[in-house]
Amino acid sequence: MKEINEQSHDEWSPCPIWIYRRKDSGRSIVQRGCDAYMFTDMEKKIAVRAVSADLGIASINSITVIDLSRGAAASERSVSRHRYTDMHLPESPVDDSSFSFSCASMTLAAFKRGNRRRLLITAPFLHLPSGEEGFKADITMTAEEEDQCSASLLHPEGSRGFSYRVDCLPLRAEGTLFIGDTISGLSEGSLASMSWYRSSGTFRSQQILRASSFGCTDGRRWGFSVSSGNAKENAIIIDGKAYQIGECIFSQHDGKWTIKSADGRFEAMMEASALEHTHGDMRLLKGECIDAFGLFSGYCRIPDGNTLGFSGAYGFARMLRGQALHG
Repeated sequence: MKEINEQSHDEWSPCPIWIYRRKDSGRSIVQRGCDAYMFTDMEKKIAVRAVSADLGIASINSITVIDLSRGAAASERSVSRHRYTDMHLPESPVDDSSFSFSCASMTLAAFKRGNRRRLLITAPFLHLPSGEEGFKADITMTAEEEDQCSASLLHPEGSRGFSYRVDCLPLRAEGTLFIGDTISGLSEGSLASMSWYRSSGTFRSQQILRASSFGCTDGRRWGFSVSSGNAKENAIIIDGKAYQIGECIFSQHDGKWTIKSADGRFEAMMEASALEHTHGDMRLLKGECIDAFGLFSGYCRIPDGNTLGFSGAYGFARMLRGQALHG
């Protein structure tokens, strides 16, 4: 694998090919990371997103439950300051690893062994859109042996450093949900995704739009992750094979999002049914993040000449503004 250094160029790969090593130093504010997990059960009309973000001198951990039938979301969030030695997200997106966080209001733990990832989350006091209280999940996410992913190493314009991102989607999901006093298994055909992000350096304040969705259409597994920040990281994965999408143009009006590739090969539309708003207001960590959740429809023409159409697939669109929540 390649060592990341000042001579590294912007690249994209269908598998992680770079080594990331977090350096523990007093300048920890310039080293950040974020692991985000999502899983959906379209039969139960529920989607869940769990995020652990290391912002250098502080951390944000959150669990969000989206009730698609009610068009509402409920979140439990913990924001805490820490020393740079207090929180260590996994350094590699491919090696076996483990991570856990716990406080009075929530627990989040993730484990990777081979091509499987296990996610354990609890939020005992979370008030759900259904009126019930408390949420827990024990989910196993599995990738097929030959599945590709989307990996990108970027040096954003105006920055002194790099960002390294890996998106794995869709993954097969199975496990158990504890919603209020009810226990049930994930429905057959449930899917999940994992995003792994690390950065080092200083980034100028900016606004970035991002969107991601995944599903299964006519027996074909697919998932995309696109951003307005850099065209190199935009990709769609179909039946385990990754394709770059290129530059994408975002538009948003009255809760309706449209994303189109500059060459017309890709288009996705979503009407938001639930919103989540996050502020970072600590010194040196100012920023804003708005997540819109809903169902996507669209199409993608892939290089083999075929066109994949999709509809009714869960996903989210995000607006990141500032530096705190970059990535």
